[in-house]
Amino acid sequence: MSIVKAIDQTLTAGVFLACLGGAAYLASVAAVNVVPPVWESWSRNWARLEANEARGERIRLASQEDVFREVCPIYLKQGLVARYTSFSDMRWCEDYRERM
Repeated sequence: MSIVKAIDQTLTAGVFLACLGGAAYLASVAAVNVVPPVWESWSRNWARLEANEARGERIRLASQEDVFREVCPIYLKQGLVARYTSFSDMRWCEDYRERM
């Protein structure tokens, strides 16, 4: 084995190890500097989406409470087949059947 070949193999191994070390360093920098802000942003967005969903549910329930006396008699007069086909979007009236 010549000295030139030994130096070439050593340099190749050194460059490879330097690339691996650089990749590990960049991964650690990304993990420390990128992941926490992204996680925080995602958590804030998730909380906002949950709050918006709860708000929509409160609005839906309040509107059903306001209109069930006028709307539900129409639904409840229909036959079983009509309730499950034409009036399927009014199934919430079943919850108000006792209050009619």
